[in-house]
Amino acid sequence: MPKKKEKHALPERAPKKSGKRGIGPIDPVADFDAPVTKPVEPKGSLLANNPPKPSVANGRFRAFYDKPFVTKVKDKILIALQITTPLEDEHEKIIPKIVADAFSDISKKGRTRINLRDIPAQHVTFFLTSDHKEDLITLPACKVVNANVAVIQRKGEGSTREVVRFSFRLQAVHSKELESFSTLNLANDFWLEMENSQEDLWDEGEG
Repeated sequence: MPKKKEKHALPERAPKKSGKRGIGPIDPVADFDAPVTKPVEPKGSLLANNPPKPSVANGRFRAFYDKPFVTKVKDKILIALQITTPLEDEHEKIIPKIVADAFSDISKKGRTRINLRDIPAQHVTFFLTSDHKEDLITLPACKVVNANVAVIQRKGEGSTREVVRFSFRLQAVHSKELESFSTLNLANDFWLEMENSQEDLWDEGEG
């Protein structure tokens, strides 16, 4: 009689690991000058393939928040939120004038990128939608740093086209509310209202 095949006692697959890792509080030493990251793939980027169409409505514009950067100036901890948004003509009336001027100039022959400095301090409010009444967070006085307007290639709908992108960081003094917002909302779209701030920045008048 034919011999029966022996069965191996090996498991069909390895047991899956469980559990999630989150982002803890900002380390006042290790996190300085380093981006706070989250172990997930960014989703919803305005610069990714098949991006959502940029919009302007009700004095707000849709922007993509990427991640925070933490630094220290004298005795103050600062958090900077990395923001990007493709610009259209409709943005010109609701963004700082220096940015609107750069958007106009970038179309001139040979200009592909304009770095921006000395943007006035801004009062910025984040909303979930273009018409949501309750804000997610408000920054009464923040610096606009690492800012530039550049022509980039954006892919979508089977083709590639040039768009003008405004990239910048909103830097403000650390608070528990800002820390929580910056780490729990990585790689998401929001609607922003921006206007010149009427408040002094943290380093004005300091020696």
